[in-house]
Amino acid sequence: MASSVVALEHGQTQHLLAFAARAKVPEARIDDTGERLTITVQAPGAEAHNTEVRWDEIEQQLFVGVWRAAPATSPSSPPAELAWFRSFHLPQCGGAGGARAHITVEGGAIRIALPKGRRTLSDPLSGLLPPDESSGL
Repeated sequence: MASSVVALEHGQTQHLLAFAARAKVPEARIDDTGERLTITVQAPGAEAHNTEVRWDEIEQQLFVGVWRAAPATSPSSPPAELAWFRSFHLPQCGGAGGARAHITVEGGAIRIALPKGRRTLSDPLSGLLPPDESSGL
């Protein structure tokens, strides 16, 4: 099975957030290779056509959503339902710019590769955890 590329969207995240409360939170792993971060999100059923990844430059957050079907394209489409949702806070101090993410999906695994800029020893990798985990809530 070959991986498929998912286009990174920028800006408005309200439509994802509107459905996020009912979605499951997928497991995720963050690997730091020194030159880049790779986030792997395990979301069974994820395919290129139903996976949406958005970067919010102001909040420095990456939002990952997997729809039960392709997102609705017209008012007559059936109501949308988000199966999986997770967000990641990527602070500028970490050197990873979500705007430069390269996303692929294969077999329900979403891989998000983020090239890193310069980092210092004081840049905490923990700042890359989703807000709910980094805040201890």
